[in-house]
Amino acid sequence: MTKPIIIKGAGREQTIIKCDTTKHSAITFHGGEKPYSLSKLTIKGTTYQDFNIDRHPLILVEADVVIDDILLEMSSGHGIAVISGSLKLSNSEITANAWDGVSIKGEGAKADISKCKIHSNYDHGIDFWENATGSVSESEVYDNTGSGIVVMGNKATAKLVQVRAYKNQQCGIVAMDKASVDMARVVTASNVMSGVVIQGESTQATCAMVISNNNLEAGFYLDPKSTLKGFESTTSEGNKRGNTLRKALEYAIERKDVE
Repeated sequence: MTKPIIIKGAGREQTIIKCDTTKHSAITFHGGEKPYSLSKLTIKGTTYQDFNIDRHPLILVEADVVIDDILLEMSSGHGIAVISGSLKLSNSEITANAWDGVSIKGEGAKADISKCKIHSNYDHGIDFWENATGSVSESEVYDNTGSGIVVMGNKATAKLVQVRAYKNQQCGIVAMDKASVDMARVVTASNVMSGVVIQGESTQATCAMVISNNNLEAGFYLDPKSTLKGFESTTSEGNKRGNTLRKALEYAIERKDVE
């Protein structure tokens, strides 16, 4: 799509777009002076291959796009990849994709995600990296094979408000490598690794009512070289390897590039 049009389905169960994401994306939004609009439908991959070299997101964003009330599932790549422009995503479900549910990469790329369920993706749920910015609010990020939310790389910045990140196979929330994360009314729980990880000398995190309970490693895994504000407003209980652990990260959070 190169002109800002409105695409509106009859509902997730009535309007279904299928795409082989080993060959191309279902929809690419590119250019235009006004925002595109996409709503009330399902987009589904037809060839889910974790080992495939060629992987494309179901939706590729290179423009300003507003998306509401959709289901994205079974991509061989990301569910949504934002590489320029801005995405406003709401009331949607992103699940069972072979990479991230939503990946935002690079300077000028922005995503604001609200009232969504992002789960059961083979990599991370949501990933802001390398100068990308945005927010996640009133959303659940869970059961992903990677971490729930990752903010990584120079000047990557995210604001998280009323977010639950739980039962992920890595961590609940990770900020590392000169990233910045602002968390308010956030809950991480029952993740296989740590609930909240803040890593790196120039990484910054601000906490306001952040809870990290019942994770299989530390509740908060904090690098002493990172900058942390508001830690007195956090709660951490029932974590198997300590509620707060202050040391450099001993394991890597894997990152695969955006197609």
